[in-house]
Amino acid sequence: MHTNGLVLDLPSGLRVRVRFAEIKFSMIDGKLIKRLLGIEAAYCTMCNLSQQQCHGLEFTENGSHINRTIQDMRLVAESLSSATGKIR
Repeated sequence: MHTNGLVLDLPSGLRVRVRFAEIKFSMIDGKLIKRLLGIEAAYCTMCNLSQQQCHGLEFTENGSHINRTIQDMRLVAESLSSATGKIR
């Protein structure tokens, strides 16, 4: 993929070749996300509602309640990281 690139056939019929200068693979799972948010025991990573509240009729009728932010996650990650950027 690095040398030849990746060929994408778009729905419009256009064929595009994409070449990558650098490829990095990384993955974080729900456990790490909860750790970074400081909410290991939480039911949901996107809101602060309980399992019971999320399964209630009011939640379904009113839609999702997203109140956790990437900024919150960044602050927790910074508090856990060393000067080199590695998580302690």
